[in-house]
Order: sequence, then structure tokens, then C-alpha cells
Amino acid sequence: MLSTNHSLLAGVFYFLLLIANFNLHRMRIPLSFVCFFVLNVFLLQFQPASAQRVTIEEAALPYMYLDDASLFNGIRVNNDIGNSAEVLVLVSILDRTGRNLLQISSYYLVPPGQSSLTEPISIETRTSSSLLHNYLKESGVIPQAHLTFCVEIKDISGASDRMCREQNELRNFNLVLQYPYDKEVINTVRPSLFWNYIGSTKDVTYRIVLKNANNENTEMRNNLFGPTVFAESQIPDQFIDFPVNIPDLEVGQTYQWHVEAFLGDLSLGETEMWTFTIEEPNDLEDIPFSRSFIDYTEIGTEPTYYLLGTMKIKLTETQKTGRLKVDITKQRTQGSKEKSIGKKEFEVEIGDNFYTIDLNEEFNLKHNKSYIAHVSKGKKDVQTVHFVYFNPKYLKLSESE
Repeated sequence: MLSTNHSLLAGVFYFLLLIANFNLHRMRIPLSFVCFFVLNVFLLQFQPASAQRVTIEEAALPYMYLDDASLFNGIRVNNDIGNSAEVLVLVSILDRTGRNLLQISSYYLVPPGQSSLTEPISIETRTSSSLLHNYLKESGVIPQAHLTFCVEIKDISGASDRMCREQNELRNFNLVLQYPYDKEVINTVRPSLFWNYIGSTKDVTYRIVLKNANNENTEMRNNLFGPTVFAESQIPDQFIDFPVNIPDLEVGQTYQWHVEAFLGDLSLGETEMWTFTIEEPNDLEDIPFSRSFIDYTEIGTEPTYYLLGTMKIKLTETQKTGRLKVDITKQRTQGSKEKSIGKKEFEVEIGDNFYTIDLNEEFNLKHNKSYIAHVSKGKKDVQTVHFVYFNPKYLKLSESE
């Protein structure tokens, strides 16, 4: 449907055609030229106004969060309409899967030219993840997570523009390791690990991964993808005591560790990788050697046994005779299989049985290294002993020096 102006132009066009028709011989101008000129003037009125609109120049996710309006602080627009224009701005925060975590819409009056969005007319918050919204309100910090920040703007003519910026930095510089220090040498084989997160809230949990940086293949030593010693998730605190179900770390070994923070299932980024090395304890008297016999029924009550030269096992049998089997294997790391070093069997008599195994002579174990002994009376009755072997000859040599 034509507007009043367009109808007037159509009338003028028709009138000019009449004049041209009756006075063509006087005007000495071809009728085709007149039609072409007037038609172009008429069609010019129908040129789309999309060339003059409000567009997005920059859309950056701010670092600090003060309120919902602060999410618009990093947005710059350009208005080439010629006068102030009221626009609708929609801000969205999405995770790496494209799930919409937070949506905020606001109306702004944008002056001509380039400008930042200030003084919103109204704001409406539509959130899909109250966990993220609560985190922003409590911490006041935009998480350095894998997020996508999208801005869409619409003016009253219906013209729109959209821009997205992806925040894909995996490293969170507000999440830092604290202890053990990077490249530190420590003499405890069961260290507690500490870190700190600036911007943490009660909803944030952590995942820690500890790996062995040493590899038997010398070409693979000190790589950042060594075998995993342990990995723990859903840690509510900013520290972890060494897990009781994990054997002691080995003297002379270098370990690497890092921490990643989570808000629900949303990763908030991770720390850099640090390493530390375990050294020989300063005082051998501090080593809790197991000098007495290990009762077969009590195996497992200690996470790690410290054996000086021999393994001593006590077994009390009340029902029938049989055989006791001992299988010594190398310490297994996560993702690898145990490797048997040797096996030994003993006769089991009714009553108390005492067995002493010379770990050096019979199995040639290495000094101050971790091993596992599988002790069994049958297929279904298997006990596991995690132990660190110390060679008495080596200790005597060290003491004499």
C-alpha cells in the first residue's frame, strides 16, 4: 500500500506524461527520457533504510560484574541514522556446548555516531542458569571460563545486528597453586596440596590431578603427560590431604600437578602445571619401619608399609592346611598394568604360621622404591600390601659415610 507521498508522486508522474503527450513536439525531448527520469525519482522513495541503522562496533565481556547493567559496559555501537534512536539490546552468555546460561535484555537511547551503552532505559533478566547468576552476584568477577558472549541489537525499523566473542582461554589467572611450590624438593611422601582461587564461592568445586613426571623411557622423561598417580573431583575446599587409599610417593621421583575449578559442570579454567620432587628423609629414624610380623587378617589397615630388608607375615589357620602365595609386583600407576617381579609359596599348617621373605635376595628389589604384594590363601581370599622397600646394606653404607 502506497503512502500519501507516494500517491502524490504517482499523480505527478501521470500529469507529466500527459504534458509530454500533448507537447512532445514543443519540448523536443523524447518521451522515453521523460519516463526514465520521473520513474527514477519515484523509485528513489522506495530505497530501503537499512543503510542507515544502529550497528555493533565492539562486544567485549567485561572483567568485573557490578550488576546486570555492567554486562553492557564492553559494548560499543554506531548510530548513522542521524538522530537519537531507541534500540533493544540482548546480551547472552553461552557455554562451550551452546547452552544459554544467562540472557539480559535492555532498551537504550543511542545518540548519533559511535558511543558506549550507558544509562539503560529498562533491564529485564532472563536466566537459564541461576548458578552462574548467583556466582556473578557473590564474586563480582566474570569467570575466565570457556564462554561465548553474544550481543544482538534491534532498532525501531526492525533492522538488527549481532556479534559474538568467544572466551576460550583454559588458563584461569585467578586460580593459582600454592604448595608444594613449583620445582620444590620436599621430604614427605604424602604431601597435602594447597591452592587459592580469587573469586571462589560456596558453589565452586575443584578437580586435582597428580602425575608422575618421570618415565622409564628416558626419551619421555619430564613430559607433561605422565602416568596419573591420582585424580580427585568435587573437592569443596582449596586443599586436599594426601588420599589414604593412594600409596606413598617415591623418593627420587618428580611429580606434576594442576587444579581445575568448576561451577556445576561449567569449567572455570585451570591453573598452570607445577612440579615437585621427593627426596630422602633427613632423618632415617623418622621412617616408620614395620619391624614386627604383619597379621594376615589386618593387611590393609595401613595404606603403606615400610619394610627394611624383609617382609614378615603372620597367618593363623584354624580350619585346614593349604598354601600361602605371595606375588610381588611393581607399583601400578593409573592407566597401566601391574608387572609381576616374582612369586613365592609357603605351606600353611593349622595354628600360627610365621613367614619371613628376604625381598632383596629373592626378588632383587630396588632401594626406596614402591611395590605391591598380593598375598592369598585362595582365589577369593587375596590381600594387598602396598610397601616401600629399604635395603639395609644401603642404609648401613649411608650411616658409615
